[in-house]
Amino acid sequence: MVKTVNRLTDIVTATKALLVVLLTSAVTLTSCNKLLYDYEGDCDPYYKVRFEYTYHMKQGDAFPYEVNDVTLYLVDDNTGKVVWQKRESGEVLGRSGYMMDVDVAPGTYTLVAWCGDGHASTFKVNDAVAKEDLQCHLMVGETSTETSCGTARHVKQDIKRLYYGRLEAQEFPTTEGTHIFTVPLIKDTNDIHVLLQHLSGDLVDISEFSFTIVDDNAHLGWDNRLIGTENICYHPWAVSQGSATTTPDSDSDIQEQTRAESTHSAALAEFTVARLLTDRQPRLIVRNDLNEVVASIPLIDYFTMLKGHHTDMEDQEFLDRQDDYSLVLFLDKNKQWVKTVIKILSWQMVYQKTEI
Repeated sequence: MVKTVNRLTDIVTATKALLVVLLTSAVTLTSCNKLLYDYEGDCDPYYKVRFEYTYHMKQGDAFPYEVNDVTLYLVDDNTGKVVWQKRESGEVLGRSGYMMDVDVAPGTYTLVAWCGDGHASTFKVNDAVAKEDLQCHLMVGETSTETSCGTARHVKQDIKRLYYGRLEAQEFPTTEGTHIFTVPLIKDTNDIHVLLQHLSGDLVDISEFSFTIVDDNAHLGWDNRLIGTENICYHPWAVSQGSATTTPDSDSDIQEQTRAESTHSAALAEFTVARLLTDRQPRLIVRNDLNEVVASIPLIDYFTMLKGHHTDMEDQEFLDRQDDYSLVLFLDKNKQWVKTVIKILSWQMVYQKTEI
């Protein structure tokens, strides 16, 4: 009987020992030890990047609705080298919760993104090894000498949308789990609509005028700053003419000339240009059919003057957030710009005896 009890005790003890071994093995299998981390991958860190476009005058995140193409570059902060890149496009970017999987070793990285259907069509990003060589260039247009702009690259087609994002000095940790990084975007292309109207209401013949915007904004560095000084002469990608209805201000000095008129003939020129910066001097030039300058307008000065309710914004922030501008220029009976009045966006500027 004693032997039987001892035997049972031995069995129980052995069973307990086996359970301890099994439990220890289970803990080992579910922990991120060296063996499992290297070969199983269940406890590896996973990195994902999401993109957002909220740096605008609209509401909410416009990324799913506006951006259809993304290329992400990772720069190793220790070496300054581009060590990884990936491109994704199409419907997947518009899906709720879209994130890009990033497959790199743990480390510290700067993330740079060029996005939109323009970054691989009308623009091109260098195949770079060093961070400083990661640049984006406007690729359309031909260099020639024309009276309107002199020697310049003349861009006469629509420029596709371009967006840029950067997130610097991000630590990609070794700890297990999913680590998400958010890259904010800004838009690097701008739509500009120029409308010509006669104060008298007479027909504006679009064939009698030419429109150009002169700038030197064709090249962008890795940090989205303009580099180089190549002259770019933007021509409108579309011109048209029609009619527009206006109501003169009661205190405007042009009221007497327009009192009887509410519908005016108008000519419209539509441009798309690259990034606008406060330290450059893009200028809109309108010429008549005799090649005489009808209007010459410094765009940055006028655009930043009319921030409306956003006067607390820095000028550059306003230019980066606002991507669509409308200008209305009024012509006198001699087909010259009436310098005392101009409408930009929804604002009308009236000057009293002032030369612009």
